[in-house]
Amino acid sequence: MTLPADPPSCAEAEELRLEVRALEQFVHLAPVALLRTRLSGQVLMMNPVAARWLGPWCGTEGHLNLFEILAPLCPDLPARVQAFRRPVGVVCDNLRVVLPPTGQDGAHPLALGLTLMRLSADPDALMAVFTDQSAQLRLEGRPTDGDA
Repeated sequence: MTLPADPPSCAEAEELRLEVRALEQFVHLAPVALLRTRLSGQVLMMNPVAARWLGPWCGTEGHLNLFEILAPLCPDLPARVQAFRRPVGVVCDNLRVVLPPTGQDGAHPLALGLTLMRLSADPDALMAVFTDQSAQLRLEGRPTDGDA
């Protein structure tokens, strides 16, 4: 998005405000976990689904780092990001991450597919998208780590 040279008119500013509000609602209501991180894994932004799915593993240090959260499950994730030399593109596509069950999630672990992308809008940022694959794996008859 390029900004105009002149300040926006009141009507343009209102239109932009409405577009930003619609985008915020879209991100917050998305049925997938969305995160924006630095290349270091530092979480800059996450939607409510991401907070619900990853929250139990975030700790209480006050800062969130996606690579630290996933280190026990995907220890090579930082290396994958460093090895990805292109400024834009998919670092990993639908990488399976199985989170152990928590007391609130019931008896089954949470099987997620992680897609990690570098974005052109911010060369120091990553977009992480997690999709829930738990039901799909159970329907396929493929056990997740905690299933019998």
